[in-house]
Amino acid sequence: MNSWRPWALLRNSIILSFGIAIGVLVAMLGSPIWQSAIMFAYEQDYQRLVYACDSAMREHWLATALTVDRPDSESISNLEMTEVALFDCQDYDLLQKRLIQFGLTDNELGIMRLRAIESGGGSLSEVVGVHEIRD
Repeated sequence: MNSWRPWALLRNSIILSFGIAIGVLVAMLGSPIWQSAIMFAYEQDYQRLVYACDSAMREHWLATALTVDRPDSESISNLEMTEVALFDCQDYDLLQKRLIQFGLTDNELGIMRLRAIESGGGSLSEVVGVHEIRD
């Protein structure tokens, strides 16, 4: 009766090792598939919010500069309207945090940002113009 115990222990150890190896392999292969699926599912929303936030920040920056140069009621009103548009940046930030919770890294988010810029069909000068902050 005791003669089968070492074989049972060896068999269980082999099965456990095989199970762990399969689990590690599935995790390694599953992660890129999961990240690609998340990127695909949220790509359109992310692109929309990238443009909305970039536009809002640019308009706010221009309105601030105009208000500094000419602080009248019209420029102050325009500045206040551009501040409301900055809520798009909050939505962008919330989506970005959600994507990080889903397991995306800065690299995947960077790829999504680049795709958003490329999808606009703009030239390099337009891309630079959207992201450039001038003094």
